[in-house]
Amino acid sequence: APAYFDGAPITVAPSIPTGTDEMFLVVYDDTGAQVQRQAIPMSNEPFQWAGVGEDGTPFETGTYSLEIESRGQGELLSAVPAETYARITEARNETGATLLVLAFFAAIIFSASVYGVFATVSLPTTERTAKIITSGIARMGEK
Repeated sequence: APAYFDGAPITVAPSIPTGTDEMFLVVYDDTGAQVQRQAIPMSNEPFQWAGVGEDGTPFETGTYSLEIESRGQGELLSAVPAETYARITEARNETGATLLVLAFFAAIIFSASVYGVFATVSLPTTERTAKIITSGIARMGEK
């Protein structure tokens, strides 16, 4: 999922598919070029992507796409957009619709369902769904 990097670590929430014995975080810049591939812990617990290269140099400020690659017995099991978090900076009611403003997105519209609260986020090249967590954090994932 796209995530805005401004020098602060980005929280990533992985999910381990059955049969996985190793996982990788693959990072792409806004042109779609792979800029990093790193092994990540075999855990469903969120972890921090620091946004630094192998030499310790921070990546430039901007939007990056993060992907979780899962492998089992040397075979690729899945490569899915990573779920990341964005801070909700404002909520307001405009013309009967609830709008949420995330740290780097424009206002987004959200609605409730039996599965939780979801927001449709329009990005320059794609559309994502944000699951709103009660702590004021929006968890971003593929729609």
